[in-house]
Amino acid sequence: MKPVKPASRSSAAVSSSGDVVEYIARHDLKNGDIAPFSWADILYASEIGLVVDDVATTAATLRDVATVSQYKGGNDQFMAMGDEYGLLLVMKRGRVIDFTANPENGVRVYRTAVTVRGPKASKHSFEDYPYRIDIEERCSCA
Repeated sequence: MKPVKPASRSSAAVSSSGDVVEYIARHDLKNGDIAPFSWADILYASEIGLVVDDVATTAATLRDVATVSQYKGGNDQFMAMGDEYGLLLVMKRGRVIDFTANPENGVRVYRTAVTVRGPKASKHSFEDYPYRIDIEERCSCA
């Protein structure tokens, strides 16, 4: 009997800069001889981090513009917004999230664009950060 390859496999990697990225290989996809993997092949990410100086204010803005609510817990250093299918992780700039407790490994701001579904289509940019949230209108289909 020939061994069966799992339909998917997950692994995490930590880059030299301390960023954590999880890769999920989908072996049941028909990839064939197509172009090499790139950012354009990423269709869904369950967690996107937004690094800011004021977690509460940014969370309130996300509540207003994207109609997402606080997930579980939260404080002035970290707040998850959304649900188990998609979370915007709002983190205080410099917060250390690895096991070294080294302040040099604190989270940093990176240009980020996120698309979410909401009650009405809109776009929102954050004045002091290179972040953009695009809200697509939810289907009101029955």
